[in-house]
Amino acid sequence: MHRINVLYIGKRDHPEFRAATRWLAEHTALRSVSSMDAAKRHLTAQLVPTHVIVLAEVRPGQFQTGQIDHLRRLSPLARVFGLLGSWCEGELRSGLPWPGVNRLFWHQWPSRFARETAAFIDGRCPIMGSPVTATMDEDVLRLRNATRKSRRGLVVIHADDEQTVRSLQDMCCHVGYATVCAVREDYQRTTGAAAVLWDLCHSRDIQIDRLREMSRQYAPTPIVVLSSFPRSDIVKRLSAAGAATIVSKPFLLDDLFWELDLVISQSRVGTLNTAA
Repeated sequence: MHRINVLYIGKRDHPEFRAATRWLAEHTALRSVSSMDAAKRHLTAQLVPTHVIVLAEVRPGQFQTGQIDHLRRLSPLARVFGLLGSWCEGELRSGLPWPGVNRLFWHQWPSRFARETAAFIDGRCPIMGSPVTATMDEDVLRLRNATRKSRRGLVVIHADDEQTVRSLQDMCCHVGYATVCAVREDYQRTTGAAAVLWDLCHSRDIQIDRLREMSRQYAPTPIVVLSSFPRSDIVKRLSAAGAATIVSKPFLLDDLFWELDLVISQSRVGTLNTAA
């Protein structure tokens, strides 16, 4: 199995980036530096090619376009990813986002970069293999035409409005899942569900209490929570209340199905280990 050579530039211990850096350390050949000057020295002296450069940006303006262009001249075949903190969420509207850089927020990182890595290892062309000039819209269109595997199993869907429930149901049915739907606090008495999918409208304490109740109702079935641009403290609270994972809205279909596949497979392994 080949491993991607990754150069990480920025703070590894920033709270929002810890999960991403742990994942990179486990699944890639990772080299970390804290500054642009150190990155330039590494790329100048590199003995093996760098496949991916990760810019860990806590706040907008931390790295400049001219600096990134210099990195590209030193390692022209490397693809550049931005690992972005919550302070960068408005940059597309009011800032100057870097051209030709794949942008991923910290809460999008696991599912999207894992898929990129898997495609690279399998010899398929990932999104990072697209031309540097490709837009986000072009990448989304490319993903829409990708072949998706068929799934099996029952997913229980919860949301606070009928339209959201039906949209999530259509997504799941499209790839083969059977579904049971519930609107608001209408818990469905089901057995044998592979996962529960819950759309979180807001993060008030009452919703956290509701998640705890859902965890008790559906245990040991994993609960996948959909949350809009979650903050790190909200992720911690949701995880403590029983969420198996949190998917950030807006999401790509492949984001959702990657997370569902992961929690379902982990749940099945846990069930087998308990039975043994």
